Amino acid sequence: MNTPGQHDGIVQGWIDGRLAFDRQDFRFRDTSAFGIDAFQFSTFFGGSDASYATRKEETAFNDDFAVSPGPISH
Repeated sequence: MNTPGQHDGIVQGWIDGRLAFDRQDFRFRDTSAFGIDAFQFSTFFGGSDASYATRKEETAFNDDFAVSPGPISH
């Protein structure tokens, strides 16, 4: 989370143990009246009609998600 009203929230993404995304200036909220109470993850492949269909079967593996109020050691 961020300090309410400040751009000091941290969002990081790791792939195979390597930092792939790092933002340390994120503003989630402007008030301390609420915080994060859920995490939703979704993937999307394709579009709205059959022309977006894959030519072969595709598989995506996602694991080891962690949400923490502080740094997570690896």
